[in-house]
Amino acid sequence: MQVDSLQNGITFGLTSEQCELLLTFEMAGSLTHLAALVRRDVSVVSRSLQKIAQTVPVLEKQQGKWRLSPLGRDVNNWTRDAAASQKRILNSRTILKIASTREFAARVLAAKLPELLKDNPDTALSIVTAEDGVEKLLLAGDADLGFDCGRPEDASVRFRTVQPETFAVIASPKFLARHDVRSHKDLINLPHLQYKRTSATRMLQLSYEVAHVVATFNDIAVIREACVAGMGWAVLPVYAIQLELQARKLKTVSGWKIQDERFGVWWLRGRPSIEPWVTRSVKWLEAQKLS
Repeated sequence: MQVDSLQNGITFGLTSEQCELLLTFEMAGSLTHLAALVRRDVSVVSRSLQKIAQTVPVLEKQQGKWRLSPLGRDVNNWTRDAAASQKRILNSRTILKIASTREFAARVLAAKLPELLKDNPDTALSIVTAEDGVEKLLLAGDADLGFDCGRPEDASVRFRTVQPETFAVIASPKFLARHDVRSHKDLINLPHLQYKRTSATRMLQLSYEVAHVVATFNDIAVIREACVAGMGWAVLPVYAIQLELQARKLKTVSGWKIQDERFGVWWLRGRPSIEPWVTRSVKWLEAQKLS
């Protein structure tokens, strides 16, 4: 018995070619017309129908001529539905799932989506966010590519660093005035708001832990608002605080040499279909201002 086989063990009772032949036979109405439509010899087409009839009872002989059985008509209805469904899928818009931190999505990605989609009108974007990084989303299949800083832990995740991500020590003007901060060293023993992914100890290259951590956050938007409210000082990416610096809701405190993080594009190995989007995303990220 001839069947279509898939690697996962699923089999079909009739091949797609046999289904197409049955459908064409229904439209042709006769063996001669069918042979003309499929551009085959009548004897070849007759043997093909005989083979189908031996596999499943979709054809029956009536007065020496092949006719579709009720089951054959049901199979043809299924073939029409399957072909229509396939056509809808193939003609549907491609959905590209992009992952990033919520802050990057809100402050950088959202405003520049038209640039990323330029010359790709048939692609729709699905933006997913994860404050602990994009790696888990990629590995789970919930994202096709991502924007993030640092390096992935899993070897199946590829990445390409594109540009530096600049950080700054910041606090609200009222916090600095209230504590009479005159030097960056004055901050060390004052209330500190720590961003989970980039601790002040590591970012400021300190040989000791910052003593007065009043709260730890995994969301930049929340820690930023806590800083604006005067709860403490923090070390945050510059792109995430530019609006607040311009509005004078926050101030930078200079004096430390802070090493930049590296921001780039992440994606899974073994996905050649995503490579053009990786190239496009790298070029797009190069044009963004993260410092």
